[in-house]
Amino acid sequence: MKTKLKKWLQRKAWNILYVVRSYCAVAMYSIGKKPACSTFIDEVSITAGYGRLNAVGYFQYDLPKRYVRKLFKGCTKWNDYLEKCA
Repeated sequence: MKTKLKKWLQRKAWNILYVVRSYCAVAMYSIGKKPACSTFIDEVSITAGYGRLNAVGYFQYDLPKRYVRKLFKGCTKWNDYLEKCA
């Protein structure tokens, strides 16, 4: 029982941390700091944010998808973005 509760609390803590970091990323974007961009592990999706990039393709301070769309002309996939720019 203790292990299940501990795992549940850890998941909740990580979820809260993820949300807080997303708000931090939005704040940095709002003050004009240029985000870095990368490709998600599926090799198709665009990710943007601040801080370190993990092996999957998420930034430490990941920008929400709506901001990625703002940065890349409404696109969240590299193929779509490259077609619009060609």
